[in-house]
Amino acid sequence: MSRVIYIFLLVSISFGGFAQSNQQFNSFFQDFISALQITTPVLYTDKMPEFELGDRIKAIDKDKILGWNRNRIQEANRGRDSLVLTPEERRYIVQQVGQQNGKRWQEGNIQGAKLIPWDSIQVSFKTARNDWNKFHGNYGKEYYRFSAPMFLRGESLCLFYYEQYCGYDCANAEFSVFRRTKGRWELAFTFWGWVS
Repeated sequence: MSRVIYIFLLVSISFGGFAQSNQQFNSFFQDFISALQITTPVLYTDKMPEFELGDRIKAIDKDKILGWNRNRIQEANRGRDSLVLTPEERRYIVQQVGQQNGKRWQEGNIQGAKLIPWDSIQVSFKTARNDWNKFHGNYGKEYYRFSAPMFLRGESLCLFYYEQYCGYDCANAEFSVFRRTKGRWELAFTFWGWVS
């Protein structure tokens, strides 16, 4: 009997943890959309980003991550910011980024957003430039690829990577740190990215 109760408790704790992390992610995601002023509805693909995975791991495999905040670029410190990581945090983040390779989002994971299967996007872009017109007609003006958010320090910090695709030679990506302030997630700084 005690074994059955123990298993029930483990299952309950596991599902409760998942529900809380899913709720935490959706709270983060809604604040992310607001902070970056992304137009809605947000279109995203089910395939998590794999591009430059090794470079992203190098960017976070440091004791101190340095970055910038474009919203504070006019301040005296020119928008510079940093985050000092403990060895445990560093190992955790590197492991989390590496584990996202090949992972896929499921429909409904991100509230208020529309999932487009990666296979559908690949079909839309079989023949170069003109295919953006087909994509814009079928889906909208842009789509995103999101990593899973990585929460640290009692869920007061979050590291998050995303890619935005909007046309031929129109794409960018940012790997950023967000801080939870007064119940909302705010962009602290970006420490790695690329632009096309």
